[in-house]
Amino acid sequence: MLFRDKDFAVSCLGRISYFRLKAYWWDMQRDPVNHLFANGWHFEDVIDRYEFDNALRKNSVFGNRHHRDCPAHKVDIPHVTGIRRAVVYGQYAFQ
Repeated sequence: MLFRDKDFAVSCLGRISYFRLKAYWWDMQRDPVNHLFANGWHFEDVIDRYEFDNALRKNSVFGNRHHRDCPAHKVDIPHVTGIRRAVVYGQYAFQ
C-alpha cells in the first residue's frame, strides 16, 4: 500500500483503529496471507471507503445511532420488521 501523505496517515491511525480499517483494504491485497497489496492502492483510498461507509450508515434508517451503539441494530431491525409482519427465525414464528 502506498501513502500520499504520511502526516495524514498518522492522524487517521491516531483516531481510527487499524483493526477497523483492515476490513476496508482486505480486497486490495493481492496476497492476503503475506499482506501484499496490489499495485496502485493508496492509504487514502482506504480512508475514502471508510468515510463513505460511515456516511452511508449515518444517513441510514437508524441515523447516527450506529456509531454510538452498534449492537442496538440487533434489537431495532427485528423490532421494526416485527411491527409490520411476523418475523420468522428458523422454525419459529413470532408475532
